[in-house]
Amino acid sequence: MMRTLALYVPHFDRQPAGLGTYVREMGRRIIERADDVLLYTETPDFVPTSWDRSKLSIRPIPTGRIAAPLARTVARQLWLNTVLPLELRRRKVGALLVPYHDGMIRPSVPQVSVVHDLTPLVVPSQYFHPLLAAHLRWVLPRILSRSTTVAVSQSTKNDLARLLGLDEQDIQVVGEGYDRDVFRPRTPDELEEAFRATGVRPPYLMYSGTYAAHKNTLMLLDILRGSLDRGLELKLVLCGRPDAGDFAPMREAIERLDLAEHVVTPGYLPRDHLAALMAGATAFVFPSLYEGFGLAPLEAMACGAVVLCSDRASLPEVVGDGGVLLSPSTSTPWVDALEEVGSDPTLESALRARAVARAVEFDWDLSATDLWDALIQSSV
Repeated sequence: MMRTLALYVPHFDRQPAGLGTYVREMGRRIIERADDVLLYTETPDFVPTSWDRSKLSIRPIPTGRIAAPLARTVARQLWLNTVLPLELRRRKVGALLVPYHDGMIRPSVPQVSVVHDLTPLVVPSQYFHPLLAAHLRWVLPRILSRSTTVAVSQSTKNDLARLLGLDEQDIQVVGEGYDRDVFRPRTPDELEEAFRATGVRPPYLMYSGTYAAHKNTLMLLDILRGSLDRGLELKLVLCGRPDAGDFAPMREAIERLDLAEHVVTPGYLPRDHLAALMAGATAFVFPSLYEGFGLAPLEAMACGAVVLCSDRASLPEVVGDGGVLLSPSTSTPWVDALEEVGSDPTLESALRARAVARAVEFDWDLSATDLWDALIQSSV
């Protein structure tokens, strides 16, 4: 049995996207398997309520008091590589889990680092801040060379080998999962309740996620415009935060393409409503240029949605035959697929059934067991 486990999560999001969901779901399950966990974070007030507090000792990181983001980031890295190693050695910690691409450059205890993606290196023109790219390019390889490295997909494992020169034999793949109580097909009554609560009415296309440039969400508007031009009476439901800075190009394009009457932005939704809207959509549309995993399409498949998805990076690995894989370079094949599904109820039913069947192959509990095994092996 492992001694005390340490968990380094500098920041918790009140409205988590993919990475925040991973931390919440995987963290809860790792804590369940541990006897005693030290959690280091700058945001102790936002620790997920689902985590077992009886096993958790929360250690606030003092850099959280620094207001300026850049200064806070620099100070946090100094703390991570000077104070934390001494702290972990003093407390006789068995291993440190870092659930995203970071860690101690010179670990004082066994360290497991999880890498989700290398977006700034794969699509650098889409990423405007050079510091993270520099961290990934020059610092992360040094961290991972002294850590047990876990990638969330084979695609990310390949990127680590290709872009950072890591040996593939030193990288373990541990995938993700979805909340089976939330992301599931819905009854007509459940759908109607969600429609009333959100103001959304079918028929509609749906997207859920952030609006960073590599997500290629401007293509959603091209797909909508093309569908309307072919007589498909659809709206586009954009879930997420429309007040975020990365939504500005979308807002401008909606006005330019005269789509305001056809786009619905319900904001960041409770998970039950989000899942119900996925289940009730004509199609869930995900044209991303790059993903390390692809949690949103997985959750949509679990709800029995027709999933139209980009064929790039990890997405074919996750979606498989549970959706329709399309090139994200042009909208025409996407509109063609929508037209075909809309005119063929048998095809639609088959796609929805295949989506659910594919999704059940992914399981948070099984993934947590694999990650826990990696932690145990690292501490031996």
